[in-house]
Amino acid sequence: MKRIAMRRRLRAPGSPLVISLTALFVALGGGAAAASGLISGSQILNHSIPAKKLTAAAIRALHGQRGPAGPGSISINRELSAGFGLLTPDPISGVNIAYSCDPAKPSIGLGLQSTGDQVFFSGEYSVDGGITSVTPKGGGQDISLKATKTLNMNLLASGGDGSHMWRIDLAGMFIPSPTGIHGCYVWGLVTPGT
Repeated sequence: MKRIAMRRRLRAPGSPLVISLTALFVALGGGAAAASGLISGSQILNHSIPAKKLTAAAIRALHGQRGPAGPGSISINRELSAGFGLLTPDPISGVNIAYSCDPAKPSIGLGLQSTGDQVFFSGEYSVDGGITSVTPKGGGQDISLKATKTLNMNLLASGGDGSHMWRIDLAGMFIPSPTGIHGCYVWGLVTPGT
């Protein structure tokens, strides 16, 4: 009788065991399946990732390094305290580039003011993220921007007779401080054009 007991065959596994083993193998292999489904950079739509989803290092890398200013260009990189004034000592082709920094509001401002000659501007500017297009107007024009956080201007300034042009690419931001001594920062480049 002992020999009969040892010859007994193993039974085929039941349905519950087969289902649980299948679930186990799928769960263990799921990580590999998910890894093979990662998205690539070409699948990301342009301008679809907000800055808050990027690390500070990634944002710095996107800015790149500033190249040298070309001949006749004016580089502006200033930390400003409260008050107002000019960003350039002399008018550029009949245009004063002015700034204001008001910690009480809080606000930062940039202005392009004609010094007597008719000056026309075209391009666009952004105040706290909202973009506005600028088209030349008859009789010349001045531009005055104020923002509570950030502003950018990408404009072409042209004299009334069209003999001189300047490209004005400026950005500014209001910098709140935990110590209560707030300030502003302005940077950019003003380059001669044709």
